[in-house]
Amino acid sequence: MKIGLWPSATDSGITVQHTDWNDLSQAVRDLVQTHTGLVRTARTVTAGLNPHLAAVLDAVDGPLFVKGVRTDHPGVVRQHREAMINPHVQPLAPQLRWAGGGRGNELAGVRLHR
Repeated sequence: MKIGLWPSATDSGITVQHTDWNDLSQAVRDLVQTHTGLVRTARTVTAGLNPHLAAVLDAVDGPLFVKGVRTDHPGVVRQHREAMINPHVQPLAPQLRWAGGGRGNELAGVRLHR
């Protein structure tokens, strides 16, 4: 039975293998969809150093980039910092639409332009 986004972090935090949307637990997909609405399609993004989840979602609310790390992964600190500074770097950076966590995961979503 799947519990979270991925197995507990055991790597150095420098690089990780990204998890596909369909490999996430239903509980985590439900958590994301509380922010995005129903996800119609998802494409895993293979670039990036820290997020276990990095995906472009076609959701009812529009296209989004969603990333996430387990709360026991060192990259969670960076993700928190990104969320804190995002309002201060507008319009240079994509606007953070939501950030939050649950079930041992920290997630963030950025609206993409259509």
